[in-house]
Amino acid sequence: MNRIIDHGVWIEADAPLADTPQWSIPLRLVKAVAEGEAANLGSISPLLAGNLETIRDIYAAWIDGHKVPLNFEISSNPAATISGVSLFFSGGVDSFYSLIKHRDEIDNLVLVHGFDIPLENSEAFALAETQVREAARLFGKRLIVVRTNLREEQPNIPGRWEMYHGAAMAAVAYALAPNHGKVYIASSNSYVDLHTWGSHPLLDPLWSTEAVQIVHDGGETRMNKLRALVQYPEAVARLRVCWRNPGSFNCGHCEKCVRTMLALRALGVERCAAFPDILTPNLVSQQNLDRYTVRIWRELLGAGLPPNLNAAVRSAMPSSIRGLDDDVVIICQGGGNFGDLYPFFHESRERVIKLYPNNPIVILPQTVYFNSQDRLGQSMKIFREHRNCHIFARDAHSLEILQRAGIHRSSTMPDMAQYLWRSLHPDQLNCYEEQPMRFVRRDKEFKPSAILRGERRREQTYDWPIIVSRKNSRQARMVIAAIQKQCEFGLSYQKYWQWHPMQERAIRDGVRFFSNFRKIYTNRLHAMILGLLLEREVCAFDNSYGKLSSYRNCWLSGMESLTWEPEE
Repeated sequence: MNRIIDHGVWIEADAPLADTPQWSIPLRLVKAVAEGEAANLGSISPLLAGNLETIRDIYAAWIDGHKVPLNFEISSNPAATISGVSLFFSGGVDSFYSLIKHRDEIDNLVLVHGFDIPLENSEAFALAETQVREAARLFGKRLIVVRTNLREEQPNIPGRWEMYHGAAMAAVAYALAPNHGKVYIASSNSYVDLHTWGSHPLLDPLWSTEAVQIVHDGGETRMNKLRALVQYPEAVARLRVCWRNPGSFNCGHCEKCVRTMLALRALGVERCAAFPDILTPNLVSQQNLDRYTVRIWRELLGAGLPPNLNAAVRSAMPSSIRGLDDDVVIICQGGGNFGDLYPFFHESRERVIKLYPNNPIVILPQTVYFNSQDRLGQSMKIFREHRNCHIFARDAHSLEILQRAGIHRSSTMPDMAQYLWRSLHPDQLNCYEEQPMRFVRRDKEFKPSAILRGERRREQTYDWPIIVSRKNSRQARMVIAAIQKQCEFGLSYQKYWQWHPMQERAIRDGVRFFSNFRKIYTNRLHAMILGLLLEREVCAFDNSYGKLSSYRNCWLSGMESLTWEPEE
Protein backbone atom coordinates (compact mmCIF):
# COMPACT_ATOMS: atom_id res chain seq x y z
CA MET A 1 0.00 0.00 0.00
CA ASN A 2 1.20 3.50 -0.86
CA ARG A 3 0.92 6.06 1.94
CA ILE A 4 0.89 9.86 2.38
CA ILE A 5 0.63 11.76 5.67
CA ASP A 6 0.10 15.37 6.76
CA HIS A 7 0.02 16.40 10.46
CA GLY A 8 -1.08 12.96 11.60
CA VAL A 9 -3.75 12.50 8.93
CA TRP A 10 -2.89 9.73 6.49
CA ILE A 11 -4.20 8.03 3.37
CA GLU A 12 -3.15 4.61 2.10
CA ALA A 13 -4.11 3.08 -1.26
CA ASP A 14 -3.25 0.17 -3.50
CA ALA A 15 -2.80 2.70 -6.33
CA PRO A 16 -0.39 5.62 -6.96
CA LEU A 17 -0.84 8.66 -4.69
CA ALA A 18 -0.06 12.35 -5.28
CA ASP A 19 3.16 13.31 -3.54
CA THR A 20 2.11 16.89 -2.66
CA PRO A 21 0.52 18.45 0.47
CA GLN A 22 -2.42 19.81 -1.54
CA TRP A 23 -4.53 16.72 -0.81
CA SER A 24 -5.11 17.91 2.78
CA ILE A 25 -6.41 21.37 1.85
CA PRO A 26 -10.10 20.43 2.47
CA LEU A 27 -9.26 19.19 5.98
CA ARG A 28 -7.26 22.32 6.84
CA LEU A 29 -9.90 24.69 5.46
CA VAL A 30 -12.88 23.17 7.31
CA LYS A 31 -10.85 22.92 10.53
CA ALA A 32 -9.94 26.63 10.29
CA VAL A 33 -13.56 27.68 9.69
CA ALA A 34 -14.68 25.61 12.69
CA GLU A 35 -11.98 26.88 15.06
CA GLY A 36 -11.87 30.50 13.90
CA GLU A 37 -8.19 30.51 12.99
CA ALA A 38 -6.63 31.70 9.73
CA ALA A 39 -6.46 28.98 7.09
CA ASN A 40 -2.85 28.45 5.96
CA LEU A 41 -3.30 26.48 2.76
CA GLY A 42 -0.01 26.81 0.92
CA SER A 43 0.12 26.51 -2.87
CA ILE A 44 -3.34 26.31 -4.48
CA SER A 45 -4.45 25.57 -8.03
CA PRO A 46 -5.91 28.66 -9.78
CA LEU A 47 -9.32 27.03 -10.22
CA LEU A 48 -9.65 26.04 -6.56
CA ALA A 49 -8.32 29.44 -5.46
CA GLY A 50 -11.23 31.10 -7.21
CA ASN A 51 -13.71 28.99 -5.21
CA LEU A 52 -12.10 29.05 -1.74
CA GLU A 53 -14.02 32.05 -0.42
CA THR A 54 -17.32 30.52 -1.51
CA ILE A 55 -16.44 27.18 0.13
CA ARG A 56 -15.44 29.00 3.32
CA ASP A 57 -18.65 31.05 3.36
CA ILE A 58 -20.85 27.97 2.80
CA TYR A 59 -19.22 26.08 5.66
CA ALA A 60 -19.32 29.16 7.90
CA ALA A 61 -23.09 29.38 7.32
CA TRP A 62 -23.78 25.65 7.67
CA ILE A 63 -21.72 24.90 10.79
CA ASP A 64 -22.03 28.32 12.44
CA GLY A 65 -18.31 28.81 11.82
CA HIS A 66 -16.06 31.76 11.02
CA LYS A 67 -15.17 33.58 7.80
CA VAL A 68 -11.49 33.24 8.55
CA PRO A 69 -8.65 34.79 6.51
CA LEU A 70 -7.41 32.54 3.71
CA ASN A 71 -3.63 32.47 3.36
CA PHE A 72 -2.41 30.82 0.17
CA GLU A 73 -0.44 31.36 -2.98
CA ILE A 74 -1.64 30.44 -6.45
CA SER A 75 0.38 27.71 -8.07
CA SER A 76 2.17 28.82 -11.22
CA ASN A 77 2.42 25.24 -12.43
CA PRO A 78 -0.88 23.40 -11.79
CA ALA A 79 -0.84 19.65 -12.24
CA ALA A 80 -1.77 18.27 -15.64
CA THR A 81 -5.06 16.40 -16.06
CA ILE A 82 -4.78 12.60 -16.15
CA SER A 83 -7.20 10.58 -18.26
CA GLY A 84 -9.48 8.34 -16.24
CA VAL A 85 -12.77 8.62 -14.36
CA SER A 86 -13.42 7.34 -10.85
CA LEU A 87 -16.53 6.86 -8.71
CA PHE A 88 -16.60 6.70 -4.90
CA PHE A 89 -18.31 3.36 -4.44
CA SER A 90 -19.68 1.92 -1.22
CA GLY A 91 -22.02 -0.60 -2.83
CA GLY A 92 -25.13 1.33 -1.75
CA VAL A 93 -28.11 2.48 -3.79
CA ASP A 94 -26.65 5.88 -4.67
CA SER A 95 -23.23 4.67 -5.85
CA PHE A 96 -24.66 1.66 -7.72
CA TYR A 97 -27.04 3.99 -9.53
CA SER A 98 -24.19 6.32 -10.56
CA LEU A 99 -22.18 3.31 -11.74
CA ILE A 100 -25.02 2.13 -13.95
CA LYS A 101 -25.75 5.65 -15.18
CA HIS A 102 -22.12 6.29 -16.20
CA ARG A 103 -20.94 2.71 -16.76
CA ASP A 104 -19.46 3.54 -20.17
CA GLU A 105 -17.41 6.42 -18.75
CA ILE A 106 -16.18 5.18 -15.37
CA ASP A 107 -12.82 3.42 -15.16
CA ASN A 108 -12.24 3.07 -11.38
CA LEU A 109 -14.35 2.30 -8.32
CA VAL A 110 -12.95 3.78 -5.09
CA LEU A 111 -13.78 1.93 -1.87
CA VAL A 112 -12.67 3.69 1.32
CA HIS A 113 -12.03 1.91 4.62
CA GLY A 114 -12.43 4.43 7.43
CA PHE A 115 -15.48 6.28 6.15
CA ASP A 116 -18.69 4.36 6.87
CA ILE A 117 -16.83 1.28 8.14
CA PRO A 118 -14.48 2.09 11.07
CA LEU A 119 -10.82 1.17 10.66
CA GLU A 120 -10.95 -1.27 13.56
CA ASN A 121 -13.78 -3.27 11.95
CA SER A 122 -11.64 -5.21 9.51
CA GLU A 123 -14.09 -8.11 9.33
CA ALA A 124 -16.96 -5.96 8.04
CA PHE A 125 -14.68 -4.20 5.57
CA ALA A 126 -13.34 -7.50 4.24
CA LEU A 127 -16.91 -8.57 3.49
CA ALA A 128 -17.69 -5.23 1.84
CA GLU A 129 -14.51 -5.41 -0.22
CA THR A 130 -15.39 -8.89 -1.45
CA GLN A 131 -18.78 -7.72 -2.67
CA VAL A 132 -17.46 -4.51 -4.24
CA ARG A 133 -14.64 -6.40 -5.95
CA GLU A 134 -17.21 -8.73 -7.46
CA ALA A 135 -19.28 -5.73 -8.62
CA ALA A 136 -16.15 -4.22 -10.20
CA ARG A 137 -15.51 -7.49 -12.01
CA LEU A 138 -19.09 -7.71 -13.26
CA PHE A 139 -19.00 -4.18 -14.66
CA GLY A 140 -15.43 -4.42 -15.92
CA LYS A 141 -13.97 -1.72 -13.64
CA ARG A 142 -10.72 -1.39 -11.70
CA LEU A 143 -11.11 -1.33 -7.92
CA ILE A 144 -8.98 1.07 -5.87
CA VAL A 145 -8.97 0.31 -2.12
CA VAL A 146 -8.20 3.19 0.23
CA ARG A 147 -7.60 3.28 4.00
CA THR A 148 -7.61 6.59 5.89
CA ASN A 149 -8.07 8.13 9.32
CA LEU A 150 -9.74 11.26 7.87
CA ARG A 151 -12.93 10.48 9.80
CA GLU A 152 -11.12 9.79 13.06
CA GLU A 153 -9.24 13.09 12.75
CA GLN A 154 -12.18 15.19 11.56
CA PRO A 155 -12.59 18.68 13.07
CA ASN A 156 -15.07 19.18 15.87
CA ILE A 157 -17.97 20.74 13.94
CA PRO A 158 -21.77 20.58 14.34
CA GLY A 159 -23.09 17.55 12.51
CA ARG A 160 -19.62 15.97 12.58
CA TRP A 161 -19.24 13.44 9.75
CA GLU A 162 -22.56 14.39 8.11
CA MET A 163 -21.17 17.87 7.44
CA TYR A 164 -17.55 16.86 6.79
CA HIS A 165 -17.64 13.77 4.56
CA GLY A 166 -17.77 15.77 1.30
CA ALA A 167 -14.52 17.53 2.16
CA ALA A 168 -12.99 14.17 3.13
CA MET A 169 -13.93 12.69 -0.25
CA ALA A 170 -12.39 15.70 -1.97
CA ALA A 171 -9.14 15.04 -0.06
CA VAL A 172 -9.13 11.40 -1.20
CA ALA A 173 -9.88 12.50 -4.78
CA TYR A 174 -6.85 14.84 -4.66
CA ALA A 175 -4.66 12.11 -3.21
CA LEU A 176 -5.63 9.74 -6.03
CA ALA A 177 -4.96 12.36 -8.73
CA PRO A 178 -2.44 10.13 -10.59
CA ASN A 179 -5.36 7.77 -11.36
CA HIS A 180 -8.03 10.07 -12.73
CA GLY A 181 -9.00 13.50 -14.02
CA LYS A 182 -12.65 13.28 -13.00
CA VAL A 183 -14.37 11.88 -9.91
CA TYR A 184 -18.07 11.24 -9.32
CA ILE A 185 -19.58 11.59 -5.85
CA ALA A 186 -22.98 9.91 -5.72
CA SER A 187 -25.70 12.11 -4.24
CA SER A 188 -27.17 11.23 -0.86
CA ASN A 189 -30.29 13.35 -1.31
CA SER A 190 -32.62 14.06 -4.18
CA TYR A 191 -33.03 17.55 -5.56
CA VAL A 192 -36.48 17.60 -3.94
CA ASP A 193 -35.01 17.08 -0.46
CA LEU A 194 -31.80 19.11 -0.48
CA HIS A 195 -30.63 20.37 2.90
CA THR A 196 -27.32 21.23 4.55
CA TRP A 197 -25.11 18.18 4.09
CA GLY A 198 -21.38 17.61 3.68
CA SER A 199 -21.77 16.34 0.11
CA HIS A 200 -24.02 18.73 -1.79
CA PRO A 201 -24.50 19.79 -5.44
CA LEU A 202 -23.72 23.36 -4.38
CA LEU A 203 -20.49 22.41 -2.62
CA ASP A 204 -18.87 19.35 -4.24
CA PRO A 205 -18.03 20.92 -7.65
CA LEU A 206 -16.30 23.84 -5.91
CA TRP A 207 -13.51 21.48 -4.78
CA SER A 208 -12.50 20.88 -8.43
CA THR A 209 -8.99 21.73 -9.60
CA GLU A 210 -7.37 21.82 -13.03
CA ALA A 211 -6.16 18.25 -12.39
CA VAL A 212 -9.29 16.73 -10.79
CA GLN A 213 -12.87 17.62 -11.66
CA ILE A 214 -15.32 16.66 -8.90
CA VAL A 215 -18.92 15.97 -9.95
CA HIS A 216 -21.92 15.61 -7.63
CA ASP A 217 -24.13 13.05 -9.38
CA GLY A 218 -27.61 11.60 -9.13
CA GLY A 219 -30.23 13.99 -7.72
CA GLU A 220 -33.03 11.55 -8.56
CA THR A 221 -35.26 10.22 -5.79
CA ARG A 222 -34.37 6.97 -4.04
CA MET A 223 -37.31 5.16 -5.64
CA ASN A 224 -36.27 6.26 -9.12
CA LYS A 225 -32.71 5.08 -8.47
CA LEU A 226 -33.93 1.68 -7.32
CA ARG A 227 -36.24 1.52 -10.30
CA ALA A 228 -33.12 1.65 -12.49
CA LEU A 229 -31.20 -0.80 -10.29
CA VAL A 230 -33.80 -3.57 -10.41
CA GLN A 231 -33.05 -3.90 -14.12
CA TYR A 232 -29.64 -5.26 -12.99
CA PRO A 233 -30.29 -8.19 -10.61
CA GLU A 234 -26.54 -8.72 -10.19
CA ALA A 235 -26.31 -5.19 -8.72
CA VAL A 236 -29.32 -5.62 -6.43
CA ALA A 237 -27.87 -8.87 -5.07
CA ARG A 238 -24.75 -6.97 -3.95
CA LEU A 239 -26.34 -3.91 -2.36
CA ARG A 240 -24.78 -2.77 0.91
CA VAL A 241 -26.85 -0.11 2.67
CA CYS A 242 -26.39 -0.98 6.36
CA TRP A 243 -24.38 1.30 8.64
CA ARG A 244 -24.36 -1.19 11.51
CA ASN A 245 -21.71 -3.25 9.68
CA PRO A 246 -22.81 -6.67 10.92
CA GLY A 247 -21.10 -9.87 9.94
CA SER A 248 -24.17 -10.61 7.84
CA PHE A 249 -23.55 -7.59 5.57
CA ASN A 250 -27.05 -5.98 5.85
CA CYS A 251 -28.71 -6.43 9.23
CA GLY A 252 -32.28 -6.22 7.92
CA HIS A 253 -33.48 -4.41 11.07
CA CYS A 254 -32.16 -0.84 10.82
CA GLU A 255 -34.06 1.98 9.13
CA LYS A 256 -31.88 1.95 5.97
CA CYS A 257 -32.27 -1.79 5.52
CA VAL A 258 -36.02 -1.74 6.12
CA ARG A 259 -36.68 1.19 3.79
CA THR A 260 -34.60 -0.44 1.03
CA MET A 261 -36.37 -3.79 1.44
CA LEU A 262 -39.73 -1.99 1.26
CA ALA A 263 -38.76 -0.13 -1.89
CA LEU A 264 -37.57 -3.33 -3.56
CA ARG A 265 -40.81 -5.06 -2.60
CA ALA A 266 -42.81 -2.17 -4.08
CA LEU A 267 -40.81 -2.57 -7.31
CA GLY A 268 -41.63 -6.26 -7.54
CA VAL A 269 -38.50 -7.81 -5.98
CA GLU A 270 -39.99 -10.40 -3.62
CA ARG A 271 -36.68 -11.80 -2.42
CA CYS A 272 -33.24 -10.17 -2.45
CA ALA A 273 -30.10 -12.10 -1.59
CA ALA A 274 -28.50 -9.00 -0.05
CA PHE A 275 -31.04 -8.88 2.81
CA PRO A 276 -32.42 -11.40 5.30
CA ASP A 277 -35.99 -12.48 4.55
CA ILE A 278 -37.50 -10.87 7.66
CA LEU A 279 -39.67 -8.02 6.31
CA THR A 280 -42.94 -7.91 8.25
CA PRO A 281 -45.51 -5.19 9.04
CA ASN A 282 -44.45 -5.33 12.69
CA LEU A 283 -40.79 -4.68 11.83
CA VAL A 284 -41.81 -1.76 9.60
CA SER A 285 -44.14 -0.09 12.11
CA GLN A 286 -41.45 -0.17 14.84
CA GLN A 287 -39.00 2.06 12.90
CA ASN A 288 -38.11 5.41 14.44
CA LEU A 289 -37.89 8.07 11.73
CA ASP A 290 -36.30 11.50 11.99
CA ARG A 291 -37.21 14.56 9.94
CA TYR A 292 -34.73 13.61 7.20
CA THR A 293 -35.48 9.92 6.77
CA VAL A 294 -39.21 10.53 6.81
CA ARG A 295 -38.87 12.40 3.52
CA ILE A 296 -37.59 9.22 1.89
CA TRP A 297 -40.28 7.09 3.52
CA ARG A 298 -43.02 9.30 2.11
CA GLU A 299 -42.05 7.99 -1.33
CA LEU A 300 -43.11 4.53 -0.17
CA LEU A 301 -46.72 5.58 0.42
CA GLY A 302 -48.65 4.67 -2.68
CA ALA A 303 -45.60 3.08 -4.32
CA GLY A 304 -47.39 -0.24 -4.83
CA LEU A 305 -46.70 -2.02 -1.54
CA PRO A 306 -49.10 -4.74 -0.35
CA PRO A 307 -51.85 -3.19 1.84
CA ASN A 308 -50.44 -4.57 5.11
CA LEU A 309 -46.97 -3.13 4.46
CA ASN A 310 -48.39 0.17 3.21
CA ALA A 311 -50.38 0.46 6.45
CA ALA A 312 -47.23 -0.32 8.44
CA VAL A 313 -45.33 2.45 6.64
CA ARG A 314 -48.07 4.92 7.56
CA SER A 315 -47.95 3.69 11.15
CA ALA A 316 -44.18 4.27 11.37
CA MET A 317 -44.49 7.90 10.33
CA PRO A 318 -45.56 10.67 12.75
CA SER A 319 -49.22 11.42 12.08
CA SER A 320 -48.57 15.01 11.03
CA ILE A 321 -46.03 13.86 8.44
CA ARG A 322 -47.51 10.66 7.07
CA GLY A 323 -50.61 12.58 6.12
CA LEU A 324 -54.24 11.77 6.61
CA ASP A 325 -56.62 8.95 7.35
CA ASP A 326 -58.06 7.44 4.20
CA ASP A 327 -61.52 8.96 4.72
CA VAL A 328 -60.23 12.56 4.72
CA VAL A 329 -60.96 14.51 1.53
CA ILE A 330 -58.01 16.44 0.11
CA ILE A 331 -58.85 19.66 -1.75
CA CYS A 332 -56.28 21.16 -4.12
CA GLN A 333 -56.49 24.79 -5.20
CA GLY A 334 -57.81 25.88 -8.55
CA GLY A 335 -56.21 28.28 -10.99
CA GLY A 336 -54.28 28.21 -14.23
CA ASN A 337 -51.27 26.06 -13.38
CA PHE A 338 -52.45 22.58 -14.39
CA GLY A 339 -49.81 21.61 -16.94
CA ASP A 340 -46.16 21.99 -17.80
CA LEU A 341 -46.06 25.79 -17.98
CA TYR A 342 -45.59 26.00 -14.20
CA PRO A 343 -43.86 22.68 -13.34
CA PHE A 344 -43.32 23.42 -9.63
CA PHE A 345 -47.04 23.67 -8.90
CA HIS A 346 -48.12 20.81 -11.13
CA GLU A 347 -45.42 18.42 -9.92
CA SER A 348 -46.41 19.23 -6.33
CA ARG A 349 -49.98 18.27 -7.22
CA GLU A 350 -48.76 15.02 -8.76
CA ARG A 351 -46.84 14.21 -5.57
CA VAL A 352 -50.05 14.60 -3.56
CA ILE A 353 -51.79 12.19 -5.93
CA LYS A 354 -49.02 9.62 -5.43
CA LEU A 355 -48.72 10.08 -1.65
CA TYR A 356 -52.42 9.65 -0.93
CA PRO A 357 -53.71 6.90 -3.23
CA ASN A 358 -56.68 6.07 -0.98
CA ASN A 359 -57.93 9.56 -0.11
CA PRO A 360 -60.69 11.25 -2.11
CA ILE A 361 -59.03 14.21 -3.86
CA VAL A 362 -60.85 17.17 -5.39
CA ILE A 363 -58.98 19.59 -7.65
CA LEU A 364 -60.82 22.89 -7.85
CA PRO A 365 -61.37 24.54 -11.27
CA GLN A 366 -58.23 24.61 -13.40
CA THR A 367 -57.33 25.59 -16.94
CA VAL A 368 -55.43 22.70 -18.51
CA TYR A 369 -52.50 23.41 -20.82
CA PHE A 370 -49.45 21.34 -21.79
CA ASN A 371 -46.75 22.40 -24.22
CA SER A 372 -45.50 18.81 -24.46
CA GLN A 373 -47.76 15.94 -25.46
CA ASP A 374 -45.30 13.52 -23.84
CA ARG A 375 -45.58 15.39 -20.53
CA LEU A 376 -49.37 15.42 -20.89
CA GLY A 377 -49.38 11.64 -21.27
CA GLN A 378 -47.08 11.12 -18.28
CA SER A 379 -49.16 13.38 -16.06
CA MET A 380 -52.52 11.94 -17.07
CA LYS A 381 -51.27 8.43 -16.26
CA ILE A 382 -50.58 9.57 -12.68
CA PHE A 383 -54.10 10.97 -12.29
CA ARG A 384 -55.78 7.99 -13.98
CA GLU A 385 -54.14 5.59 -11.54
CA HIS A 386 -55.63 7.34 -8.50
CA ARG A 387 -58.69 5.58 -7.11
CA ASN A 388 -60.83 8.62 -6.40
CA CYS A 389 -59.65 11.93 -7.85
CA HIS A 390 -62.11 14.40 -9.38
CA ILE A 391 -60.80 17.30 -11.46
CA PHE A 392 -62.91 20.38 -12.17
CA ALA A 393 -62.10 22.21 -15.39
CA ARG A 394 -62.69 25.96 -15.83
CA ASP A 395 -63.76 25.61 -19.44
CA ALA A 396 -64.99 23.12 -22.02
CA HIS A 397 -61.65 22.94 -23.82
CA SER A 398 -59.83 21.93 -20.61
CA LEU A 399 -62.50 19.32 -19.91
CA GLU A 400 -62.06 17.91 -23.40
CA ILE A 401 -58.28 17.52 -22.82
CA LEU A 402 -58.90 15.67 -19.55
CA GLN A 403 -61.56 13.33 -20.86
CA ARG A 404 -59.66 12.59 -24.06
CA ALA A 405 -56.78 11.50 -21.80
CA GLY A 406 -59.05 9.13 -19.88
CA ILE A 407 -59.77 11.34 -16.85
CA HIS A 408 -63.48 10.54 -16.63
CA ARG A 409 -63.93 11.86 -13.10
CA SER A 410 -63.95 15.41 -14.40
CA SER A 411 -66.51 18.13 -15.06
CA THR A 412 -66.73 21.87 -15.60
CA MET A 413 -67.09 24.46 -12.86
CA PRO A 414 -66.64 28.25 -12.92
CA ASP A 415 -63.52 29.73 -11.40
CA MET A 416 -63.82 30.04 -7.63
CA ALA A 417 -63.60 33.83 -7.93
CA GLN A 418 -67.10 33.88 -9.46
CA TYR A 419 -68.49 32.62 -6.16
CA LEU A 420 -67.79 36.10 -4.78
CA TRP A 421 -70.79 37.28 -6.84
CA ARG A 422 -72.94 39.78 -4.89
CA SER A 423 -70.45 39.74 -1.99
CA LEU A 424 -68.25 42.49 -3.48
CA HIS A 425 -69.23 46.14 -3.59
CA PRO A 426 -67.31 48.99 -5.27
CA ASP A 427 -65.66 51.45 -2.92
CA GLN A 428 -66.64 54.41 -5.12
CA LEU A 429 -69.88 54.56 -7.06
CA ASN A 430 -69.57 57.68 -9.19
CA CYS A 431 -65.91 58.78 -9.08
CA TYR A 432 -63.86 57.28 -11.91
CA GLU A 433 -60.52 57.86 -13.52
CA GLU A 434 -60.99 59.37 -16.96
CA GLN A 435 -58.69 56.93 -18.74
CA PRO A 436 -59.37 53.19 -18.93
CA MET A 437 -57.14 51.02 -16.79
CA ARG A 438 -54.84 48.53 -18.48
CA PHE A 439 -54.24 45.49 -16.28
CA VAL A 440 -51.69 43.41 -18.15
CA ARG A 441 -49.64 40.31 -17.41
CA ARG A 442 -46.21 40.26 -19.07
CA ASP A 443 -44.96 36.84 -17.96
CA LYS A 444 -44.65 33.62 -19.98
CA GLU A 445 -48.39 33.78 -20.81
CA PHE A 446 -48.16 37.22 -22.40
CA LYS A 447 -49.41 37.60 -25.98
CA PRO A 448 -48.99 40.94 -27.79
CA SER A 449 -52.22 42.84 -28.49
CA ALA A 450 -53.28 45.94 -30.40
CA ILE A 451 -54.32 47.41 -27.05
CA LEU A 452 -50.65 47.67 -26.14
CA ARG A 453 -49.33 48.97 -29.45
CA GLY A 454 -48.87 52.43 -30.90
CA GLU A 455 -49.55 55.39 -28.62
CA ARG A 456 -50.98 53.10 -25.95
CA ARG A 457 -47.61 51.54 -25.30
CA ARG A 458 -46.61 54.62 -23.32
CA GLU A 459 -49.64 54.49 -21.04
CA GLN A 460 -49.46 53.11 -17.51
CA THR A 461 -50.18 49.39 -17.08
CA TYR A 462 -50.81 47.54 -13.83
CA ASP A 463 -50.61 43.98 -12.51
CA TRP A 464 -51.32 42.16 -9.24
CA PRO A 465 -47.91 42.79 -7.59
CA ILE A 466 -48.53 46.54 -7.95
CA ILE A 467 -51.91 46.66 -6.23
CA VAL A 468 -51.53 43.98 -3.54
CA SER A 469 -49.64 45.60 -0.69
CA ARG A 470 -46.06 44.60 -0.09
CA LYS A 471 -46.88 44.11 3.57
CA ASN A 472 -49.58 41.57 2.71
CA SER A 473 -47.28 39.72 0.31
CA ARG A 474 -44.49 39.62 2.90
CA GLN A 475 -46.82 38.31 5.61
CA ALA A 476 -48.16 35.65 3.25
CA ARG A 477 -44.64 34.40 2.55
CA MET A 478 -43.90 34.32 6.29
CA VAL A 479 -47.02 32.27 7.09
CA ILE A 480 -46.29 29.80 4.27
CA ALA A 481 -42.69 29.44 5.48
CA ALA A 482 -43.91 28.82 9.04
CA ILE A 483 -46.33 26.11 7.89
CA GLN A 484 -43.60 24.41 5.84
CA LYS A 485 -41.15 24.54 8.74
CA GLN A 486 -43.63 23.01 11.18
CA CYS A 487 -44.39 20.21 8.71
CA GLU A 488 -40.65 19.61 8.26
CA PHE A 489 -40.22 19.09 12.00
CA GLY A 490 -43.26 16.87 12.28
CA LEU A 491 -45.48 19.38 14.08
CA SER A 492 -49.20 19.52 13.43
CA TYR A 493 -50.55 22.73 11.95
CA GLN A 494 -54.31 22.39 11.93
CA LYS A 495 -55.66 25.94 12.07
CA TYR A 496 -54.81 28.36 9.31
CA TRP A 497 -56.41 31.31 11.06
CA GLN A 498 -53.42 33.53 10.21
CA TRP A 499 -54.13 33.10 6.51
CA HIS A 500 -57.69 34.45 6.44
CA PRO A 501 -56.96 38.11 7.34
CA MET A 502 -54.37 38.27 4.56
CA GLN A 503 -56.84 36.74 2.13
CA GLU A 504 -59.42 39.37 3.03
CA ARG A 505 -56.89 42.19 2.71
CA ALA A 506 -55.78 40.99 -0.73
CA ILE A 507 -59.39 40.96 -1.97
CA ARG A 508 -60.01 44.38 -0.40
CA ASP A 509 -56.89 45.79 -2.11
CA GLY A 510 -58.15 44.56 -5.47
CA VAL A 511 -61.68 45.88 -4.98
CA ARG A 512 -60.44 49.28 -3.85
CA PHE A 513 -58.14 49.64 -6.87
CA PHE A 514 -60.57 48.38 -9.52
CA SER A 515 -63.32 50.64 -8.14
CA ASN A 516 -61.43 53.68 -9.43
CA PHE A 517 -62.04 52.81 -13.08
CA ARG A 518 -65.11 52.63 -15.27
CA LYS A 519 -63.43 50.53 -17.98
CA ILE A 520 -60.71 47.87 -17.72
CA TYR A 521 -58.54 46.35 -20.43
CA THR A 522 -56.95 43.06 -19.33
CA ASN A 523 -55.43 39.74 -20.35
CA ARG A 524 -55.72 38.40 -16.78
CA LEU A 525 -58.59 36.00 -16.12
CA HIS A 526 -59.14 37.05 -12.51
CA ALA A 527 -58.94 40.73 -13.42
CA MET A 528 -61.65 40.11 -16.03
CA ILE A 529 -63.82 38.34 -13.44
CA LEU A 530 -63.22 40.97 -10.75
CA GLY A 531 -64.10 43.79 -13.13
CA LEU A 532 -67.37 42.07 -14.05
CA LEU A 533 -68.20 41.35 -10.41
CA LEU A 534 -67.81 45.07 -9.72
CA GLU A 535 -70.08 45.86 -12.72
CA ARG A 536 -67.30 47.57 -14.69
CA GLU A 537 -66.88 47.56 -18.44
CA VAL A 538 -64.24 44.99 -19.33
CA CYS A 539 -62.43 44.65 -22.63
CA ALA A 540 -60.46 41.40 -22.57
CA PHE A 541 -57.74 40.02 -24.80
CA ASP A 542 -56.24 36.56 -24.72
CA ASN A 543 -53.16 35.10 -23.11
CA SER A 544 -50.75 32.94 -25.10
CA TYR A 545 -52.92 29.82 -25.20
CA GLY A 546 -56.52 31.09 -25.21
CA LYS A 547 -57.32 30.87 -21.50
CA LEU A 548 -59.62 33.91 -21.39
CA SER A 549 -61.54 33.20 -24.60
CA SER A 550 -62.15 29.58 -23.54
CA TYR A 551 -63.50 30.77 -20.20
CA ARG A 552 -65.69 33.44 -21.85
CA ASN A 553 -67.16 30.91 -24.28
CA CYS A 554 -68.07 28.58 -21.42
CA TRP A 555 -69.45 31.00 -18.80
CA LEU A 556 -69.60 34.64 -19.88
CA SER A 557 -71.01 34.73 -23.41
CA GLY A 558 -73.80 37.28 -23.82
CA MET A 559 -72.61 39.63 -21.06
CA GLU A 560 -73.09 43.19 -22.34
CA SER A 561 -70.37 44.61 -20.08
CA LEU A 562 -67.73 42.27 -21.55
CA THR A 563 -66.23 43.11 -24.94
CA TRP A 564 -63.38 41.45 -26.74
CA GLU A 565 -60.25 42.75 -28.39
CA PRO A 566 -60.32 41.06 -31.82
CA GLU A 567 -57.34 39.08 -33.08
CA GLU A 568 -55.17 40.88 -35.60
